[in-house]
Amino acid sequence: GGIISSGKIEIINETANKIDEAFIKKLLKEPLKFEFDKQKDKVLIYHSHTTESYIKSVDDLDKKNVPNWSRDSRYNVVKVGDEITQMLEKKYGLSVLHNGTVHDYPYKSSYSNSLKTVTQYLKSYPSIKMLFDIHRDGLGTGQPKLRLVEKVDGKNAAKIMFVVGTNSSTLPHPNWKENLKLAIKLQDKLNEIAPGLTRPIFISKNRYNHHMSYGVLTIEMGGDGNLMSEV
Repeated sequence: GGIISSGKIEIINETANKIDEAFIKKLLKEPLKFEFDKQKDKVLIYHSHTTESYIKSVDDLDKKNVPNWSRDSRYNVVKVGDEITQMLEKKYGLSVLHNGTVHDYPYKSSYSNSLKTVTQYLKSYPSIKMLFDIHRDGLGTGQPKLRLVEKVDGKNAAKIMFVVGTNSSTLPHPNWKENLKLAIKLQDKLNEIAPGLTRPIFISKNRYNHHMSYGVLTIEMGGDGNLMSEV
C-alpha cells in the first residue's frame, strides 16, 4: 500500500493490520507502557546484520563490485553503534551497552543468533528498557546502491527509517503496537529537530525479535550508498 500519514508522521504498512490516521494520533498521545529512569535503566545497542557497511567515497556509487559488507568494525554498522552509544552517554547521560557480536554469518541465522545475544543481555541486565538493532538499508545484491541524503544544518545526513516488527508471520508478537508507539514518538521528535531526516516508518510482516521488549526497534541508518560521515 501507499503512505498513511497523520501530520508529519508517515507510515508504510505491509501487513493486514489496520493502521489509519486516527490510530496514529491515538498512539502519539498515549504514554509508553514502560518508564525509563535515567538513573537506573539501560539502553542496549546491537546489530542483527553486523557486517552491513557503507561506501568510502561517493565515486564508489558508479563502480561495479564495491562490497556493501565488511567485517571491519571501523566501516560497518558497529561503528555507527559506537557513535550512538557515545552520544547517548555523553550528551544525554544515559547508560548504554553496545554489543558488536557478528550475528550475520551465516546470514540466514542472523535473527536466531541475535535473539541468543539479546536474551542473555536481558538476563544479565534486567534494567535494559530500550533496545535498538542498528542496520543500514540497501536494495540487495546486483542492485544499485541506495543513497539516502537530507541536508541538516547545511550538512549531508543519511536518512533514518524505523522498522516495526509484527505478529503477522507465524511468530507471535502480541505487543507490537507498543513498539510502533515508540517509533511514532521518536519520529515526531526527529521531525521537530531535523525535518526531512526520517523516512516513513515501515511496519513489517516479520517479527525481527521485537517481542523481547516494549522498547525495541530496528533502525535503518542510511543505505549502502551513504558515507559513514553522513551516517
